[in-house]
Amino acid sequence: MKYLSFLLFFVFSTLEVRVRASNPPLQKPANCYSSELGPCVFSSGNKILRLQNETLVLNLKENTTLERLGQKNFEFMNGTVWVQNEEPFQVQTLYGAIQSDKGEFWLIEKDSKVYVRSIIGTLKISLNSKNLEIPEGFQIWISGKDRGGKNIHGLPEVIPMEKHLKLWSELFTGTREEFKSKISMLKNLYKDNNNESSELYQKIADRHLASQAEQKRAEETAAERRRAYLQEIRRLYFEKVFER
Repeated sequence: MKYLSFLLFFVFSTLEVRVRASNPPLQKPANCYSSELGPCVFSSGNKILRLQNETLVLNLKENTTLERLGQKNFEFMNGTVWVQNEEPFQVQTLYGAIQSDKGEFWLIEKDSKVYVRSIIGTLKISLNSKNLEIPEGFQIWISGKDRGGKNIHGLPEVIPMEKHLKLWSELFTGTREEFKSKISMLKNLYKDNNNESSELYQKIADRHLASQAEQKRAEETAAERRRAYLQEIRRLYFEKVFER
């Protein structure tokens, strides 16, 4: 708690001295982002970048690259981005697709993983082998595929707010009072998340146990069929060899 209080003091004391002016993105083709049509790769370079229209705000940390595939469809290539969307929005990653109907979420690339943090609203994550739903206040990491071709991913967990606050403050463009108000709002929104986390883990455990039980039943059924098949083979062999 003392660490969190110190972090809040540090965040609030530095929030208003940051440069809030947005810089033109590095773009390919040139000036492609302003057209809002067609494919466009853009990067923040060595500066923080904020891009927005009437229904979408993209806050890019330094050295972050996105590609626009369509008007409401982007690909996250690397770095860190905070997305605020008023309408349905989809972003592809190397490991899966993230769909948000409305809300706020973060994508953070680190150690060959993409951490997906749902700040406001539920996120739908489509992997090659399954679909996941991440409630607000939770995060999950997704990564490459195992030998069976299935995506590797972590379990949903409560967002570590102590670490997130400092990262968030670097991209926040409002005043200290606005930032403090937003934190209070999220605190009330997330107050039951520890209980929800326990319930979520229990549901995951129940599904895992149910899956194991189903797999065991399937194995037992297969074994019974094999025994019946071998028994029938033995019967036919006996009839052919010994019966006249």
